[in-house]
Amino acid sequence: MKNNFIGLLTTLIVFCSSGFAQDYSVTNVKKVSPRNYGVITKNDEVTGYYFFYKTDKLKNGQRAFEIRTLDANLNEVSKKSIVQGKLTYMLEAAYNGSNLLFKFYDRKLKKVIYRVMDKDGEITKGVSRLATKYEMRTYNVALQAGRDNFMSVSSPNSNGFIDVYSDKAEAYSYKIAYIDNEGKIKWTYKPKAPKGVFTGSYMTASNSQILILESTAKSITSKDYKFYLKGISFEGSEKFHIPLSSKMYNLMPHNAFMAKDGNGFTLIGEHFDINKKMMKAESEGVFMRDISEEGLWENETFLGWDSDIKPLMSAEEYDKSKKFSVLFHDVVRTKDGNIIAIGEQYKKQVSALGMMSDEASGMEIRLGDMIMIHINKDRELENVNTFDKKNRSVLLPEGSAFMNTHLLGKILKANGWMDYEFNQFSADKSVNTIAFYDREKQKGKLARQAVIQLVNFVDADNGFTNDKISLDTDANEMWITRGKPGFITVLEYWRKEKKVTWRLEVVNF
Repeated sequence: MKNNFIGLLTTLIVFCSSGFAQDYSVTNVKKVSPRNYGVITKNDEVTGYYFFYKTDKLKNGQRAFEIRTLDANLNEVSKKSIVQGKLTYMLEAAYNGSNLLFKFYDRKLKKVIYRVMDKDGEITKGVSRLATKYEMRTYNVALQAGRDNFMSVSSPNSNGFIDVYSDKAEAYSYKIAYIDNEGKIKWTYKPKAPKGVFTGSYMTASNSQILILESTAKSITSKDYKFYLKGISFEGSEKFHIPLSSKMYNLMPHNAFMAKDGNGFTLIGEHFDINKKMMKAESEGVFMRDISEEGLWENETFLGWDSDIKPLMSAEEYDKSKKFSVLFHDVVRTKDGNIIAIGEQYKKQVSALGMMSDEASGMEIRLGDMIMIHINKDRELENVNTFDKKNRSVLLPEGSAFMNTHLLGKILKANGWMDYEFNQFSADKSVNTIAFYDREKQKGKLARQAVIQLVNFVDADNGFTNDKISLDTDANEMWITRGKPGFITVLEYWRKEKKVTWRLEVVNF
């Protein structure tokens, strides 16, 4: 009988209130990262999880991978195996609300392979394409160094997936492949790129098109980058291509979300003096801007650090914030129409440790506090809230020093290197909970021994409440993710035992 993990969603929602399972474990797991797992949702509510990992080597040098799916109470729903060649590596996965896409790289055949698990738990044989020379160099160097910081596959809608990957012709450029739910490459898009450096990264999608952030420069070492937005239809044609600037500012978006009616987009990020180079200048503040389906600029809001945000912060908060930029991880709309921009302070700086490493870029990210910008339903700035957490540094891998902020943020987040983890709504959508690590060290505990901060935005109070929970563990690694309403999910990894465990922790939303 087929294991239909999506078809059981209605049943799973009912089971969420039951008291069975609540924990789960997997053995023989040699390596795990945040990229190995994800949540399955329906109407933005967690109804299950997926987890994939590499198992033991098989005869003739074959490699085996296992994929498991769980319901919201951590009961196993399906378990499938995939066998690939001995020089094949699973790079990443994406979930589009109905299907899972797995991206492999065959080092021997110099091919990228896509395989899709459908709603019945069946897995396609796979479709392949030749890897570009620049892709192969990137994958080979990273895999040889034991790194897997890839972040190119996304799910713009429930009908398929896109892969934005590197290419090199006359310019350092990119391509986009659209893979449907049958596991077939439906189309490939390649931009017209003159000499120079062109990078592309997925931002979001509307009902009719995919939004791509494009950055360009004369050379890979240039500090003068220009940013553009590109709309690509679901048939692979270019719909618009517009510069990211206004009369007074250059714009660097950190995130984007679809309009409520599914048509058009809203961008949020930082704005810079139009006469200064963005890669070197300090930002002037935060912007929000709407874009129509035709690529036309519509409503816009510019909030200055000094003129608008400073009056809502304490002197100590403001002085500290000026030393950092803000990376906006997510933007949420509450039931009453409030907009919460969830940001984390960071700055890129030279690393003494990185300068001595052959596998690092010589740069690091210094993480600061969390910052929540509250904009009301009339698009007016309501409040700015800063939440203290322990500052720490993250060494950047080779090749990431020149990445734009949006792409770098995706990679940092995918590898679990930033402190923000997730946000989720209560069952009635009136409370949004934002979770992030504080990572307070405790004597005799691991460096990752975590205090989790939970910040709730409550529509009824038009403001935030804050709580902390301590998660004691003897595991080598620990992560948290969204759970069913009233819970968060904790994953722990024991390296010696090669074991991963999942458990649900009760929280008050």
